[in-house]
Amino acid sequence: MFLIYYELKRLVDDYYKCTNTKIKDLILSDIQLLTDSLNEIEYD
Repeated sequence: MFLIYYELKRLVDDYYKCTNTKIKDLILSDIQLLTDSLNEIEYD
């Protein structure tokens, strides 16, 4: 689970540093996927 949190933090940092809107949308999608997976882990 540590790896998921670590990757999520990196993605959020990348999201705020990125200036390209298309890439930001892709990063946001990845953030959402990781967040959903964390939610699933916590509910199990």
